[in-house]
Amino acid sequence: CVFNHTHDRATDFANTIKEVGKAIVGTYNYEIAETKAIETTGLARSNNFPLKVSLEQLG
Repeated sequence: CVFNHTHDRATDFANTIKEVGKAIVGTYNYEIAETKAIETTGLARSNNFPLKVSLEQLG
């Protein structure tokens, strides 16, 4: 719900992360990306899921 992807798309991201080790789930300006990263990390931790979220600048 943080990135507004469908369940199928979220599953695709999860599979990519499992196979490749990372996935780009969206591109945003820094402030929005930082907020989404914090929210995603909080949701993962509250569900005991060891997800690592990082921000990378494109270009």
